[in-house]
Amino acid sequence: GAKDSKQLTSEQREMLVEKLAAYPHEIISVSPKEIDNAVMGQKDNLNLLEARVTAQLIYQLSKKVSLSEVILDSPTRTVASHTLAVKEALLKLDPTIKVKLTSQIKADANHPVVGAASIFAKTERDKAIKKLESKHGTLGSGYPADPQTQQFLAEHWKEPHDFFRKSWESYQRHVTGAAQKTLASFEQKEHSDKKKFSALQEHGFAFLPTTNQYETVRLSNGKSTVIAYNTGKVVVQGPSTDKHATEKLLANLRL
Repeated sequence: GAKDSKQLTSEQREMLVEKLAAYPHEIISVSPKEIDNAVMGQKDNLNLLEARVTAQLIYQLSKKVSLSEVILDSPTRTVASHTLAVKEALLKLDPTIKVKLTSQIKADANHPVVGAASIFAKTERDKAIKKLESKHGTLGSGYPADPQTQQFLAEHWKEPHDFFRKSWESYQRHVTGAAQKTLASFEQKEHSDKKKFSALQEHGFAFLPTTNQYETVRLSNGKSTVIAYNTGKVVVQGPSTDKHATEKLLANLRL
């Protein structure tokens, strides 16, 4: 009988899939974007997404063979809630379908038919990883515990790849870290600009509150306004005569 896919090597899984392919089966691939939407959405979650996909698989398979019972590998300890979620999703697809649903934790290790399904799923995932590696180089297994995967993520997370799960904790750590670095960099620039442009205070200018997140300092003498941005750009606003006088002052002060 088929075993839990996690207990087999990729070679063993591929060999078994060749034999199992003779049996009716269905495969649905769920994209990282779909997973992210479920994880990060307010009215959805990963368990509900799995229930909907499971229902779709059952529905598609029921068009090929007569089903009397389906054993489900429950993603949650509240197996009854998983069974109900799959049942409700299935009835939306086909209100007339009649099939017994049984959810169990670790069903793939206890039932050969579920083990076979896990082998199909894992083999399909292995193929997807190999396809990605042919385009992007070594990225490991794709699991968070894999150092190669973490290394690839660290080097490429900013790139617009559609295979990153942006809701993944490992991905979010890079986003948070980058945001913290950006904030620290901005605060450093803001401090530097305040010190630099304080020289204008000797010429009648006073600091004003900045008006957006891009400004580091804003000063005015009542006639013209000097604005420094985090990009390094400096803008002078005001009537033409006052503006030119302030620009000349900035040049003399080497600001």
